[in-house]
Amino acid sequence: MLLQGETHTYDYANRRLQTSKAGGTSVSFVRDALDRVVARTETTTAGSVTYRYGYPGAGDSSSMTLSTSNVVLDNVITLPTGAMYVSRGVNVGTWQYPDIYGNYSTANNGTSSYAPYGPDMFEAGVTPDNLTGGLDYGWHGADRRFTDTRVGTAANPPKLRPLMEMGARTYDPSTGRFLQMDPVEGGNQNDYIYPVDPVNGSDLTGMCWVCDVWDDTGGKVVSAVADAAPSVSACVGYCLEVGYSRESGLYAVPGFGVALALPSLQFNSKPNCGATEYKAFAGAGLGPIGGGISYTRNKDIGSKWKRTVYRNYSPTRKSVSRWRPSAGAGLIVQRTWCHLRLTG
Repeated sequence: MLLQGETHTYDYANRRLQTSKAGGTSVSFVRDALDRVVARTETTTAGSVTYRYGYPGAGDSSSMTLSTSNVVLDNVITLPTGAMYVSRGVNVGTWQYPDIYGNYSTANNGTSSYAPYGPDMFEAGVTPDNLTGGLDYGWHGADRRFTDTRVGTAANPPKLRPLMEMGARTYDPSTGRFLQMDPVEGGNQNDYIYPVDPVNGSDLTGMCWVCDVWDDTGGKVVSAVADAAPSVSACVGYCLEVGYSRESGLYAVPGFGVALALPSLQFNSKPNCGATEYKAFAGAGLGPIGGGISYTRNKDIGSKWKRTVYRNYSPTRKSVSRWRPSAGAGLIVQRTWCHLRLTG
């Protein structure tokens, strides 16, 4: 595909493999079976350099940068607050601090700023230089979305447009568009657009704006936040959940169905704001402590069933004083309404 003087090459799965421009500047990628970037080669008139990327598990969040001889150049450590430390040797490293949207805008070696649809990285100093090589964490850096920068310089032109590896697709922040068609039909307003409200919505998986969750059926991995929500207790007909998420704020989930469970606080779940879903769940507990599993499927876009393993705590007097077994299950059609995002 030829776009703004650049040639983009894709494989059979529509994954970007290379971007090149007349004059000898190019960047190419090697991906593994899980669609993760495991190597990046940057070529300019000055020569070529390759870096490799390591992953601690099945997710698509890289935790280290390596040389071609597998020498570790960067170690990435993320704290629960979202702050990130990149170790580049003994007593050498940088701290990155996210804003409320997960963008790394402040560091101990400088600051960065971003527009709602991403950075204009042709401006010097906009994106943090926090990793060795041309892939860095900036816009949505707390979610480990790679930003491809510094391909070509004033001394070695021409420079390629900066792009982002956004899950299943490549995103162009200068246009607010993806370069490939949305693999999920109806995932956004059209097949290439980013969510029209990028402040309150995102498409970090490159699949759909309501799909940014852990999908054990084979979807992308995006870091989820911990929610605390009263689980559905006994209901026949009308059911309701309310809760709070650090990402989505206060939310309510009304629905219709049949459910029976102990009143409890549920953790390790995430609301799909604006989505109408089918939900089936089952759980068990002993005294105040329990857990379970739920499956949800988006009714409107026909996505795959998503599995979530959750923990819950029942703070009732009876459950605390009497360590008795309990169980519950339910089948509900529900819609999630996210009412307020807290910014403090």
